[in-house]
Amino acid sequence: MAHEIDPYRPVFAELEAADNPATADAYSAYRTFVADSSFDPCIYVSMAITSGGYVRDQGLNFGEALARNGAHGLLVADALTAQYGDLGVQRSDVVVPASLGKVAGWGQADYLLFWSHVITGIDPALACDIDGSVRATDITNAPGFLDKSLPHETRWQDYRELVDQYVENIDAILAPIHPANMQAIILGLDPQESLGVNAERYLGYRLGIGEYVFGIDPESTYATGIRAAEFVGSTALPLGEPDIYGSHNLEEHLARRVEGQFWRKSGIVSGIVDRRESLQNHAISQTTGVTAGSNEELWAEYYA
Repeated sequence: MAHEIDPYRPVFAELEAADNPATADAYSAYRTFVADSSFDPCIYVSMAITSGGYVRDQGLNFGEALARNGAHGLLVADALTAQYGDLGVQRSDVVVPASLGKVAGWGQADYLLFWSHVITGIDPALACDIDGSVRATDITNAPGFLDKSLPHETRWQDYRELVDQYVENIDAILAPIHPANMQAIILGLDPQESLGVNAERYLGYRLGIGEYVFGIDPESTYATGIRAAEFVGSTALPLGEPDIYGSHNLEEHLARRVEGQFWRKSGIVSGIVDRRESLQNHAISQTTGVTAGSNEELWAEYYA
């Protein structure tokens, strides 16, 4: 079925047209676009793009398979918006990495760094510092990112090391931070097949950001499209009760809060919906003069 135009296509097209942009500069352009568009990205659809999904279909060439995977990611985003729109979930809340095509000069490590910035939602200046520090270790040139003939586990060690380096740089930040991080990583397609997806899941685990799947209503107009990926052997979102479920490293989230890292709470209802309601109530209290809590209490409510 036809899907809505991805609201992030303008900035993705800008990156695709650039000549080997630095990942930190690409992230800065993304954040500028987000601010100018008054978007609030808080849901990230993590999915296999080049190593799973429709790549399993021997009747498709690689380009066709990538296009099918990209369309599937957009379908997941549309289904999520349709099913949870009554809770205030908007299409612009959802970032689909499969919607970004080939960026000239980028390899797998560059994409992983860029999407790590997007997931964490850290300040662009801080992202630039972390980006440089990670690259200074030369992990982006590790064999796991360059040689696809290596065993999967060997390659995974390099992906994991890049994430560890990224998180270690966040751990080294002394001043309090309030990232505009994703509040839900949705496992959209064949998550077990992709090193990139597993790296993003590991990043979420290290930082206390939850990962989730949600049931697709079998009567939904999106059900057939979602299920089509299963016919080629892929793992897609389940059909059934439209509930969201997953896991969240709450201990890590709370530990980081103690250290002055106030990450946005994970979850659709307990995270995104509650945060927006609190923001709205705070804005009303500022306008009317009716106290709904101090800034300190408000932050505690968001990020508890």
